[in-house]
Amino acid sequence: MPKPVRLLTILMAATMGVMTPALARQPSRAAPPPHDAPSVTLTIRHQTPGTPSMVEVLLIPPDAAGGRELFLSMTKPNPERYLKKRRVLMPAGAGVYRLAYAFPESGIWYFYLRYGPGQAGFYAFAPLAVDPRAGGEDTVTMRMRRGLSNGVPAWIQPLGYAAFGLVAALALAGVLVILDHLRRTTGVLTPPMA
Repeated sequence: MPKPVRLLTILMAATMGVMTPALARQPSRAAPPPHDAPSVTLTIRHQTPGTPSMVEVLLIPPDAAGGRELFLSMTKPNPERYLKKRRVLMPAGAGVYRLAYAFPESGIWYFYLRYGPGQAGFYAFAPLAVDPRAGGEDTVTMRMRRGLSNGVPAWIQPLGYAAFGLVAALALAGVLVILDHLRRTTGVLTPPMA
């Protein structure tokens, strides 16, 4: 067996040795506590002029995300400019997430929320008419949806990445074998002697 292929075989065996315990542990961190269909209430409380509004996200039930982070994206399409704000929020309490944001204009804003690992997480999307006048409040309640259909284990995604890595490693091994063969038969790839 050519030396590059031996080295690649050892590297692949070591990688699989490291990944096997990681995949075995995956279900324990797989997903937040199981809930059929958590919901989320997004409330925007507008302060005095010139002060950012307070965006508050409340998960129901509060332990739906397992105390983990939540991704929030707010966008407003506009003919002149596309307004957007994206932020990863850490919990401020049990199922409560907050963000201060000065909305530059009123109108229909689109809100996207997501939590959980990879494609096995939960997400929600909803439009909301935002009017940032002082003292106002805008609220929308959304039902969270699963990224993967029910019954699909959360370890499927890392397993797919591992399979892709294995295929890439095999392709690299094939290229190394071809290059080694060319070097030995033609001498084209042999470096000149100094």
